[in-house]
Amino acid sequence: VSIHSNFVDESEIGHLRDDRNIWIVALSNNHKKNLEKYGLDVKGFVYNSVNLDDYLFEENKEDYLFSIGRIVPDKGQDVAIRVARKTGKGLIIAGKVLPCNEYNKGWWDKKLLNEVDESYKIRNLSMIKDIRRNLDQKIVWVNGLRDDQKKEFYKYASCLILPTKSEACNLSVIESLASGTPAIVSNVASLPEQVISGENGYLADNEEEMVEAVGKLGLISPLKCRKTAENRFSLEKQVREYLQVYHDAIRNY
Repeated sequence: VSIHSNFVDESEIGHLRDDRNIWIVALSNNHKKNLEKYGLDVKGFVYNSVNLDDYLFEENKEDYLFSIGRIVPDKGQDVAIRVARKTGKGLIIAGKVLPCNEYNKGWWDKKLLNEVDESYKIRNLSMIKDIRRNLDQKIVWVNGLRDDQKKEFYKYASCLILPTKSEACNLSVIESLASGTPAIVSNVASLPEQVISGENGYLADNEEEMVEAVGKLGLISPLKCRKTAENRFSLEKQVREYLQVYHDAIRNY
């Protein structure tokens, strides 16, 4: 069983902990340690991956920040907006609003909705080019995106910005690196396992460090970002490591 969150439902912990036939796999070393705090016997960890053939490398970047993920307080889109304003950059926010409780709904209404300059529902790829061409310093929300649509934004962004509070192994970071796009991320959870400051992006402990990191993006090689994805987050590597976990399970059953 691969668990995809740092949080386990209380109703499932006893079952996952006590059934000897369940072998648990985490998504990162940090994730493994978190799950072990619940008393779970974690047999190993395997990072998420992408099929690199699906992500085209682009060396020539445009001058905008990209934020993608479900829109909830823990993902920190409000921080991304403030960083964009302070650095004078355009920001494209992609993701569906999930007002799953009153706190989330109030946060969206007060912290994000009033800050968005324009919003779009993407109908075709030509719209993406028009949005990028006319972005300037605006905050644009493009709702949820299909795979082909998000890849166009990843490919040309100067960086992915992810001021999140907790991640088991963030897939958007891997998708961004596969496109040759560096990531500015919170220095929390598994993100230091994915991002090496000064090499494929920057780790930041607070909002001001994210602002500083935006000013240093020119020091990051898009090629190094792509190489990180190839060396550490390829589909082939993920398959090999899962097979190893399964072989260990069979041998020790």
